[in-house]
Amino acid sequence: MEVFITIFCGFTCFFKGVSRMEKFVKILKKLFPFTIILILVYFIPPIFVLLQQDDETIGRMLTADLMILNPGMSFFTALMFGVRHGFHWYFVLLVLLLFFLCILLIYGFSFAGFLLIYGGAAMLGLYLGKSLKDGRDEMYL
Repeated sequence: MEVFITIFCGFTCFFKGVSRMEKFVKILKKLFPFTIILILVYFIPPIFVLLQQDDETIGRMLTADLMILNPGMSFFTALMFGVRHGFHWYFVLLVLLLFFLCILLIYGFSFAGFLLIYGGAAMLGLYLGKSLKDGRDEMYL
């Protein structure tokens, strides 16, 4: 009898691990299209900007990229994610992780303060997207 209980408990623990992995895969599937959009916005424009010759032009374009384009796209993609999936904290972590990688590879640590702006834009977008989703769901009830 004890052997049966041990085997049964072992199988239930094994299946709990599988369900966690399946849950993680579902999260990744939800995030994939938004991850591609954020990667394209965070990494492609700075590369083209840095190919410019004039230092003043580079400074202006990087400033516009950091202060307008990137936070705007973080907000917009978070809004779309919130409308589709609701408010989930892992999207904010995705935005912060991708921009942190962008800081490491392109900008440098002097721009680390922008992490707060991007995280705030993503949280605001998620909240508004969730509100729109809840309003849409109530409308169809």
